Amino acid sequence: MFRYYFRKIIVCPATYISAALLFLSMILSLDSEAPAQPAYLFDSSYAMGLTTYFLPVAAVLPISFLRHALRKGGAWQFPLMHSSPRRYTLEGLAAAFVSGALVLLLSAALFHLYVILFLKGPVSYEDSLFQEIYFYSRMSNRAGYLVRIGVYAVNAGMYAVIAYGVSGLSANQYICAASGFAFWISASVLAQTAARFAPENARLVFYALDPGQCTPGGVMTQTRDGGLIHLAVYVLVIVLLAGGGFYLRLRRRLRYG
Repeated sequence: MFRYYFRKIIVCPATYISAALLFLSMILSLDSEAPAQPAYLFDSSYAMGLTTYFLPVAAVLPISFLRHALRKGGAWQFPLMHSSPRRYTLEGLAAAFVSGALVLLLSAALFHLYVILFLKGPVSYEDSLFQEIYFYSRMSNRAGYLVRIGVYAVNAGMYAVIAYGVSGLSANQYICAASGFAFWISASVLAQTAARFAPENARLVFYALDPGQCTPGGVMTQTRDGGLIHLAVYVLVIVLLAGGGFYLRLRRRLRYG
């Protein structure tokens, strides 16, 4: 099932359209006189630009359109003939995660090439928005840049997993496509609002529920591990919730039709 999904994702036009849209949002976030500093420009496009709003949308489009195509053609049942509902769900979750991460990695590669080829001055990795943070200060700027790309790729995969879970509950592709952004905005607002009214010693707990804290610009980045443990736990919880909902809905559909 994973290989079936992966082959479809690789040839799916939505994968490349999503990567192009994410890349375009990064370009629109640039200053026209920006120097050729890939790490700094990548960080600023997410921390202060438009890209942070596009990521939850672009990341979910490939898996959303693929799930819709499978439902429409009735092909979703064929892999189940050679698999169990549990394996079908797990491999689908893995494929969804890979699809979201792939969109981010493709857009980051395009952005890096654009910075190198079209911006002025020698290419430099010396400046970064997060070079003063303890976790990133212990590694080279180039290594920190690659780690942050990986962190955003994991975030993109997380949103795609949410869309996969929603696709098991709703046949509407537009609801599925909007699920990543809807989760991001609603969870952010609820967490920030709850933290505002919570006692000071409990605020960090509510901040941790904000998906924005899973990115390098979040409060959790200040921890010694750079927020990677928080990100891993957050993604694991999302996978359990999305996968559990998808699995239960699939079992019910197989039992009752």
